[in-house]
Amino acid sequence: MQIDQSLVFRKLKATALHVGLSLVIFLPYLYLLIYVWFPGPLFFTDGGWQGLRLMLLCDVVLGPLLTFLVFNPRKSRRALGFDFSLIALAQLGALAYGTHAVLSQRPVAVSLSSGLFQAVLPETLAKQEITPADWARLGAGKPYWVFRREAKNADERAGVVTFAMLENVGEEGLFFLFEPLKDSRAGIEAAKIDKTEWIKRDAGLESQFKAIEERQSGPLIWLHLAGRYADALIAFDADLNQVGWIRRELE
Repeated sequence: MQIDQSLVFRKLKATALHVGLSLVIFLPYLYLLIYVWFPGPLFFTDGGWQGLRLMLLCDVVLGPLLTFLVFNPRKSRRALGFDFSLIALAQLGALAYGTHAVLSQRPVAVSLSSGLFQAVLPETLAKQEITPADWARLGAGKPYWVFRREAKNADERAGVVTFAMLENVGEEGLFFLFEPLKDSRAGIEAAKIDKTEWIKRDAGLESQFKAIEERQSGPLIWLHLAGRYADALIAFDADLNQVGWIRRELE
């Protein structure tokens, strides 16, 4: 079977053009993924990298692949217009699906609970009645970096049990137990990791700790983020601003 090289070349040219247009559309998504939806360590620990691959598949791979398969310069303009309309609809549908899937996994809050930071997803918070005023008390977001305090009274303890039994929501995801991170110094002090113990487990961490600490003028507080896809050791300064982090693969 003889391959029509001229046809293949024109298919590749049309595909390359479609890839370029798809990348232009993808760039805003890339910015949102890295800086808004999954900022800092969350990109690697809690779904940002997985979301990036999904969005690439939906936007940059699917449409151009369909263009390569159906494009034929011998077709009439009407037929080509129909083909490209169907491709555009398929690509937009895939992009909408990908966006929905990514946003459903976006951490809305990151809760310091039982000595570990853990991401709290929209599904968990949707089960609770939360008003804009409730969110405002936690400060700037999203995501909101918060401390999960202990239940203070019988009503709160009953709420913890009820959400656990009926909604499968653990304490780390209960909004009524959240406090602004900067108002929870005692809890943060208790959650600080022992760098020496971590270095004993992985000697390569010593240079990474040192590289971050040398860029700062004062002592740092190191806390452990237990992510869904990877872990991270996060450095905070005295004002509890994030100043660095170290990625750790799940053990």
